[in-house]
Amino acid sequence: MTNRVGTSGTDNLRPDVADLLGRFHKIDPDKAEGLRTLLKDDHGEDVPFRVAPLGEGYREPTDDEKLAKAPKTPFGSAQGADRWAAGNMAEVLLGKGDYADAVKHFSTDNSATMPYLAAVHESMRDKDPMAAMKFATQMQKAGLAMAEDAPEPPTPPTTQAPTPVTNPPETTTPVPTPEPTPAPTTLEPTTSAPDKQKPSPGNGADARVMDVPKMHQQVRDAQSGNKHISSGADKGSQECVALLKTFRSDLGSTKDWKAGAPVKDNGGIEPGDALGKGFDKDGNYPSNSAGNHAIVITEVERDTSGKVVSVKIAEQWAARPAHGNRGPRAAQPVRERTLTPDEIDEYRVIERRK
Repeated sequence: MTNRVGTSGTDNLRPDVADLLGRFHKIDPDKAEGLRTLLKDDHGEDVPFRVAPLGEGYREPTDDEKLAKAPKTPFGSAQGADRWAAGNMAEVLLGKGDYADAVKHFSTDNSATMPYLAAVHESMRDKDPMAAMKFATQMQKAGLAMAEDAPEPPTPPTTQAPTPVTNPPETTTPVPTPEPTPAPTTLEPTTSAPDKQKPSPGNGADARVMDVPKMHQQVRDAQSGNKHISSGADKGSQECVALLKTFRSDLGSTKDWKAGAPVKDNGGIEPGDALGKGFDKDGNYPSNSAGNHAIVITEVERDTSGKVVSVKIAEQWAARPAHGNRGPRAAQPVRERTLTPDEIDEYRVIERRK
């Protein structure tokens, strides 16, 4: 850059240099400031950080579009990683808006294996997908992550067994028999079947577009196959929020969640509603490795008066190693069960902040 400025002069290139410095500053403020100082030393001009406006017709991609293009496993598999340590690191990183210091740390930390970084990324993604994407992008620019997901191993071709050739069975033409004379019939009056009314969504679910039968099928398939459910930016995650966000993507990331009405006081809950526990005093869903849990309702049973008497839910969670007085926790694939009365008292409907 300094050679180009020296050849063409700052008058010709000042807008381009300012724009480049401005964009560089968003990625790595320290290096951008160093380059700006170098330009001033070489050419005697203090070029500002100024990002030029984009061309006509340009539209900044939405968060969902950015997440769809971002690699889901930029650090590979998290198999064998210390999930507890990775979860703690993720909580530290989620409190930062920039990861330049983290890049410097991980570039010199020999203990930061790729499975560990993959587990850190997964834990961040469960809580804030955009922050996880930014972390992975900055790590990738430093050569510490992959720009694309690792390719899936090829599926071996299956050889179909040849279909045996069989001769068609011999047939004989039946002798026709005379049709009996039909007895006179009396037409009964018909009534149309009552329309099946679509159940109204529960509190906090008014924006939901939910295919409940499809959810039931996915839960049954995962439970019978002893599998976890995840999708989109959370693909591959075993955390509870990955299951919930598969069926309730309209709720956004966990930072957008807030505590709604308690389940015990909410007579309008329906299958597909999201429930959570462990909210803080302000109604936020915290990024903790223990103490909070998110689930989705699959069935609601009411008595003749309409009072909720039973709530069936689907849930899952990832494994956790032992730490302190807390013993290890094995991973729980998708399972469907009925909430106990005590659980109904502690769970609340998850709503999205307006």
